[in-house]
Amino acid sequence: MKPPANRSIKRDLLRWLLLPLCALCLGSSAVAYMLASSFANDSYDRNLINTAGSVAARVRVGKDNKVNVDLPPAAQAILRHTNPKDKFYYQVLTPELERLAGDPLPTRRQHLDSNIPILRYATFEGEAIRMARIRIPLHDHPETIVLVEAAETLNSRQDLTGHILISILIPQILLILFGAVSVSFGVRKGLEPLTDLRSAVVERSRADLQPLDESIAPMEAQPLASAINELLGSLRADLDAQRRFVANAAHQLRTPLAGIQTYVELVARSSTTTDDASKNLLKQIDKGLNRMSHLTNRLLALAKAEPQAAFSFEKIDLNIVVGEAVEELIMLALEKNIELEFRHEESPALILGDAPNLKELTTNLVENAILYTKNQGTVSVSVKQADLVQLIVEDDGPGIPPEERERVFERFYRVLGTQVEGSGLGLAIVKEIASAHKAQLTLQSTTRDKGAKFIITFPAV
Repeated sequence: MKPPANRSIKRDLLRWLLLPLCALCLGSSAVAYMLASSFANDSYDRNLINTAGSVAARVRVGKDNKVNVDLPPAAQAILRHTNPKDKFYYQVLTPELERLAGDPLPTRRQHLDSNIPILRYATFEGEAIRMARIRIPLHDHPETIVLVEAAETLNSRQDLTGHILISILIPQILLILFGAVSVSFGVRKGLEPLTDLRSAVVERSRADLQPLDESIAPMEAQPLASAINELLGSLRADLDAQRRFVANAAHQLRTPLAGIQTYVELVARSSTTTDDASKNLLKQIDKGLNRMSHLTNRLLALAKAEPQAAFSFEKIDLNIVVGEAVEELIMLALEKNIELEFRHEESPALILGDAPNLKELTTNLVENAILYTKNQGTVSVSVKQADLVQLIVEDDGPGIPPEERERVFERFYRVLGTQVEGSGLGLAIVKEIASAHKAQLTLQSTTRDKGAKFIITFPAV
């Protein structure tokens, strides 16, 4: 069975801990309520039996041998108004259920011979009542038996039951809330080691493939940490193989191309032919070889800059790296009579980065700016440091239309209509290197509404 998406261990733990806790609290509340209600009913029932006994004590046998109830109106008023919330009723019956005095309460012919009090529920005048019946001999005529029934409505019982329910539910609700908070806090604290393990993975750069410190993982997550370390080890082995391949490819590709270019130049110099077509053909071959060499160098640079490539990060001064890249491109700028400016910070602009790759990034940006800027134009390179360190490359060339600004970072994509030769990989390399440094790459128009302005913002050290 496929597990549900976005499954949360925390939610599962809270569910399996809080649901039984709530069920236990509700169950205990129900049991406590039933017990308390039973105790309350027992108390009211005893009072009702005592009241029936009080009525029975007022039953007498007169001189005419008739049973009379000596219960004056004042005594009846006291009995009826003992509890203002309920109505009180009574009746005195013979064993044959002949009413001698009192209210016409409903009677039953069950348990008429029982010498223990009989309690039951009934309905009188449209209201539910609780009745108690006792069977006693008269104290002055033991041979005379009477049945005395006392009854009352249930208002006081229901009020007491409600108070008991509230007094039980409120503590139980507070207990559930306290338990929920405690369980939530406990689960969060218990899962903190997993958060530490996650942070140890997230905070790493893409080039850091060293094994995780398994001591930060809880016992239950040790197999996961071990599996991650095994995966990192496999990735390290693959990257080592890739780096060896790149080094070998660089040697195998560059050397033959350089040799062919040399042979073409020798043929061109030593040839005594005056055939213009042959000379033009040699120039085209040389030009094609130059393009192939340039493409090869860009492909190798892109391979080194890809996310899986190994970067060596250290604290460096961006002023120095950018200055070296700009210095190497001065001759290219002079060939097109372009003014190449470099403005740096007086204080070190420190970032955490890989110097060779950052130099490659700067070279690609500045070289692109020079190539796409017309003769006698201006290319400005600056390093700025405020809250964060920024590298800004700005030119006054034709610029890049807004709809093309996302696509120019794709591999082998070039803006249509440009007459500049290139591989279409320079900005792709810039994007990969910037991403590896977790830097923000922004492309926008210049303040003069022409040209292009590349801004790379590096994270704080």
